[in-house]
Amino acid sequence: MAAFTTMLATAKTSVRYMPSYRLEAMRPLNKEVCENIIRTVMEEALLNFNYTPKTSLQFCALVSEEIKSRIKAKDYDRNKTNLQFNKC
Repeated sequence: MAAFTTMLATAKTSVRYMPSYRLEAMRPLNKEVCENIIRTVMEEALLNFNYTPKTSLQFCALVSEEIKSRIKAKDYDRNKTNLQFNKC
C-alpha cells in the first residue's frame, strides 16, 4: 500500500502543461504605418530646424521620443522600437 501512495505522489508532481503564450501576434507591427509615422514626425520636426552643434543631440532625443510614443500609441503586440540617429 505504501508503494501505491508513493507512485501516486510522483504521478501528481510530474504532470506538465503546455505553455500558455501565443507565438503569433494578434496585432502585428505594420511596416507601412510605422514608416508613415517616421516620415510625418521628421517632416514636422525639420520644417524650421537650423543645425547648431549644441542643440542637435537634444533635438535627436526629442524626435526619437516622439516617434517611439506615436508607434507605442498604436498598441501593437510585441514591438521593440530601436531608433538610431547619426550626427554627421
